[in-house]
Amino acid sequence: MLVVEGGLDYALSKMENTPQMAPIVEPSPPAPPGIPPQMEPFPAAPLAPPPPETRKSPATLALTMSIVLAAVVATMVASKYLTTKPGSVGGTGTTAVHQQKPTYYSPAEIVALNTAIDTANSPAQLETSLNMLMSKEPTDDGPLGNRAPTVILTAAGLKTANPGYKYVGQYSFPTAVQLAQTKAALHVFVAEYTRYPLQISIGFFGSLLFGVNTRIDAGVDSQKIGGEAKRDILYSIDTLGNSASDATVLYAHRDVNHEAWHAHDFQQLFDSIYQAAFADDGKKLEANTIGPAMLAQLSDPWIALNPAGAKAYTKSTYSDSRGSDYDEHPKAGFVTGYARRDDFEDRAETFSYLMAEKKTLVLQWAAGDSVLQKKIDYLKQNLASFGMDAQTALFDR
Repeated sequence: MLVVEGGLDYALSKMENTPQMAPIVEPSPPAPPGIPPQMEPFPAAPLAPPPPETRKSPATLALTMSIVLAAVVATMVASKYLTTKPGSVGGTGTTAVHQQKPTYYSPAEIVALNTAIDTANSPAQLETSLNMLMSKEPTDDGPLGNRAPTVILTAAGLKTANPGYKYVGQYSFPTAVQLAQTKAALHVFVAEYTRYPLQISIGFFGSLLFGVNTRIDAGVDSQKIGGEAKRDILYSIDTLGNSASDATVLYAHRDVNHEAWHAHDFQQLFDSIYQAAFADDGKKLEANTIGPAMLAQLSDPWIALNPAGAKAYTKSTYSDSRGSDYDEHPKAGFVTGYARRDDFEDRAETFSYLMAEKKTLVLQWAAGDSVLQKKIDYLKQNLASFGMDAQTALFDR
């Protein structure tokens, strides 16, 4: 059983010093030829248990748990991200609890974000300005506040944000030397982030660390990664800020959405944890772990769309970079060869293509590919369970 760094387990760990286990990691899709291949960083080793003197008594733990539960309930109510019936993961076949008209950043507000990027004279100022603007974004129930994504560009910013996900792999924070490329990367992020309705953006973008020279490990021959995601995301400035060609720019925009869908997948798993924990007045606290059964609730309906089921996936490792990863629509049901690795990459790749300039091409493929059309319909139904019409709220924007 995998203990996830996030949700109740992470909240308790911060207060109780409980051990953190290695996260499930989902990396970026492969880049087109001319862009370094995207690799998955090795999971971090579990942290050692705390010494006995730091562990709390059962009574203290129970009190702390009640405080944490109350805080998480408040967060759930504030975020309005939990919009499906309790017990579901993935949101398909459920009735939306919150049917809200989607609201977005206005053109003037988008200009303000881009102006903040252009006028910043350091990564620290860039980090502060963007986070302030995004947190002050107005909604029907007040400023976005802590529901807004947190951009992390400095060590101080990482310490302050204290994200639930411990970023693995190797990366460096940008310096003044990389400021221009950092700005280019954040312009790409803003262009994609502001396409999402404010009501659901919290589930796609959490803490966002933008690093340079992101690599799988510290080895001399270590290959670069373009990003990785669970609930929080590590984006590569080298990838998002690469404007060498139309292909690299298109890939950068697609990568933002690819990682965002991974974060959305894991947010749904966390939602399921919260729902189970509170379904019986907080008595099901053992639900703060993600095991095979919960993963199956998310994965099995999607896998069943493939005529060959799970056998349709190669299950190859992310360090096994192959030319076929770059193939587009290599076989029925898949937008790229990379999508054939597993169902997580399949969903992220399909979504990112629908969000990119390749949407028209994908729809053309789907016209003669019933499996791919079913996957597109699944993604739309998933987003509809959050009260959003995917076609009008996302894909056509």
